[in-house]
Amino acid sequence: MDPTEATQTPARRAVRWRSDFVAAFVEHAGSKPASDRLSVRLPTLITVTAVCVLLSLVVGVFWQLISPRSKAGATDPGYTAVAGWGCDGTNEHGFDVQGRTDQWRTVAGGGWAEGGCRGTFQTLPISNDAGQYAQWWFVPSTGGQCRVEVYVPRDPSAAGTWVTSVRYEVLAGRGGVGYAEFEVNQAQNTGRWVDVGAFPLRTNELAVRVTARAAGAADARLAVSAVRATCGR
Repeated sequence: MDPTEATQTPARRAVRWRSDFVAAFVEHAGSKPASDRLSVRLPTLITVTAVCVLLSLVVGVFWQLISPRSKAGATDPGYTAVAGWGCDGTNEHGFDVQGRTDQWRTVAGGGWAEGGCRGTFQTLPISNDAGQYAQWWFVPSTGGQCRVEVYVPRDPSAAGTWVTSVRYEVLAGRGGVGYAEFEVNQAQNTGRWVDVGAFPLRTNELAVRVTARAAGAADARLAVSAVRATCGR
């Protein structure tokens, strides 16, 4: 230590140390690098950085091209609603029945019990009477198409009595013209949602109708529960 440092105040010693450090740093920065030490020039550094950025962009575009796209029929879920017996209705979705007779039965449990639905559902015997039907309707106003799913409930009192084949009709809203059909085997799909496909919206409305015309055992019944529509472009 410099003998004079002992007589200096801490503040003066700190100033001197900082001055010595700055002087040493300036001297080091101004010196030329040794011949055996790797040095990088600024233009070279800029070029390497630009190349790395360009490669990153190229890899990103390539990955977008080869990455798998969503499966056909998938929709942007801008609207999702569940309608059915025992479900809350709104101006955008609801449920209707027509021609109900004393042969229809209300089952207290086993249906869809979420999203405003209480788990109750209806059953009716097979009949050739086209005047008996249930209808689920949706007003998404999103355009595009709607993916439709049908919920087949469990019957706690008579498991395995559902129809083996029933045809549903897709219409352009309540009272609209039918333009598509699909079939569901209720006996093989109890207690789950059945994805029946995506259908284009014709008038920003969509309805699904099922009649009592079905196939199955002599004592088989048609279950009427919930339908879900997921709509978007």
